[in-house]
Amino acid sequence: MTQISLPLFLRARRIRTPHFAAMLAALFLALCLLPAFAAPPATPAETETALAAARKQIDDIRKRVADETDDATLMQQRSDALDIQSKADAASEALTPQLASVTARLSELGSPPEGAKEAPDVAAQRMQLEKNSRALDAQIKLARLLSVDAAQTAEQVSAQRRKQFQARLGERRDSFLSGQFWKEFREEFPSDLERLEALGTDLSTAVGQTPKWGWLLLLATAAGVIALRVWIGRFILRLTATRVPPGRLRRSFLAVAQVVLSVATPGLVALLIQTGLDWNSQLSDNTSALLVTLVATVCFGGYVSGMGNALLSTHRPSWRLPPISDAVATRLRWLPNLLGTLVVMIWLAERLPVLLNASLTTTITLTGIVAVLIMTTMGIVLSISRRLRRQSIQENDAPVPFWISLLLGAVWTVLILGLASLLAGYVAFGAFLAKQVLWVLIILASAYLLSTLIEDGFSTLLGTSHREGDTEGPSLRDQAAVLLSGLGRVAVGLLTIILLLAPFGEGPMDLIQRFDQLRKGLAIGEAQIRPGAVLQALIVLALSLLSVKMLKRWLSNRYLPTTELDPGMQLSAATLFGYAGFVIAFALSLSAAGIGLERVAWIASALSVGIGFGLQAVVQNLCRA
Repeated sequence: MTQISLPLFLRARRIRTPHFAAMLAALFLALCLLPAFAAPPATPAETETALAAARKQIDDIRKRVADETDDATLMQQRSDALDIQSKADAASEALTPQLASVTARLSELGSPPEGAKEAPDVAAQRMQLEKNSRALDAQIKLARLLSVDAAQTAEQVSAQRRKQFQARLGERRDSFLSGQFWKEFREEFPSDLERLEALGTDLSTAVGQTPKWGWLLLLATAAGVIALRVWIGRFILRLTATRVPPGRLRRSFLAVAQVVLSVATPGLVALLIQTGLDWNSQLSDNTSALLVTLVATVCFGGYVSGMGNALLSTHRPSWRLPPISDAVATRLRWLPNLLGTLVVMIWLAERLPVLLNASLTTTITLTGIVAVLIMTTMGIVLSISRRLRRQSIQENDAPVPFWISLLLGAVWTVLILGLASLLAGYVAFGAFLAKQVLWVLIILASAYLLSTLIEDGFSTLLGTSHREGDTEGPSLRDQAAVLLSGLGRVAVGLLTIILLLAPFGEGPMDLIQRFDQLRKGLAIGEAQIRPGAVLQALIVLALSLLSVKMLKRWLSNRYLPTTELDPGMQLSAATLFGYAGFVIAFALSLSAAGIGLERVAWIASALSVGIGFGLQAVVQNLCRA
């Protein structure tokens, strides 16, 4: 990774614009031609075999769901069900054009002539096409049925997970304040410690089996990654200050770039460590899986840390995005790195007991320690914020908004309730509340950063208010910028709601699978609305409206003045043409979205009646003229 990226960045300043454009065009052409070199479509026999295997897997999952108690197994079952649903939908989409082709060929042959013998080759061709048509139709129906069954199975698994999740939240154990709990802990901890030492021995053996030159190579690569991160950070700062258009986009772009670097750097270092430990694939499957997942967790911890540092921006206060004072940012500069560390600790506290098969008391103790650390951190942050808020009120004599006070009060209430639950023995519920506070903080900060980037990007790249020499009022570019940024922020809001619900039974792979389902579209009646079709419809609508506007301007400025119509009639004719053009553009966009005009005939009828009443006087004036 480093050997590839470093020369590219070293040559970045020497690449000229035409060469760079040619490179982008070549890359785009390669991406467009990539599907042509993809694997050939599956044969009908292969498709039927795959569907039968998927059906067997779905039946097996349904039999085991009701008796399954392990949440990790349930998550894997749900992921398998969603994957089967995705493959079944893909198979149905791939077979539908084939069936349409066979049907078209049959329609070209027409019906066999009555009373006359058909040519042998034509009869054989007809028989083969009819056989293929029946087989494809059956496979499409089977694939659609399998997709429905897989979706229902996934919902069944989710219901089982929610049921167990609620049971765990309501489960009560001995309190940390009771002597019985610590008595059991002292009895069971030595055996758990032996399992931990066995894991440590396994890792130490893996370290020794890796050759010294391998560790030196990995260490040098890690040092190169860190040095490259520093250089790229300076390069991006210089690039942002000189190449990015002036405005808030510079700050939001730099913040996102810092987050990306904060994710990549610790992730690459953790990947190098994992590669060194598993150099000869000598680790057990569980330990290897633990290290692989740890790399992803370290990346997420780096994301949390980088996002917090980017939003606080203690080193560059003028580039700070949120309206945070310098005093608050300085006092909280330690928070992002600590939150990133807590994310990794939360994951270790959940995964290590499962890997070690630790006792229940040890698992509860680790969960309680992590929950207390989260609550303590959040309590310190709230205390600092309260102290600085009071100081600001005294200095500026400005009241604090009510919603801020209400939000802080709600957070304090949740933390106190979580601590009381821990002390009362409801460890799962208390830890859940603590993790939920941290999760909500991360998601809201991410949503703010992403929505700010969308707003700044569209307003800077499309808007005209920041351009020098533009003295005219708002233009179509400004309207497009506001509209697109609004749509983007609505999408961010919906994504935020989905992610906030993730701790209630959703996992990362579940979310990825759900986003993949959005790509396939939404069925409204018989119409299938897909994101690609919607984008195509928007492009058709924009081009159609632009064409109508150009033709209307040509009519008003060039053609109608050559007629004998008076200026009022010319304006009415141009307006009538604009209305008709809008209706046609709207109809073309619906057709591009995959919605046939026959399905919206009543809409067209209503529009026709409305336009007819509205332009009745205009038509009468034209007839008189």
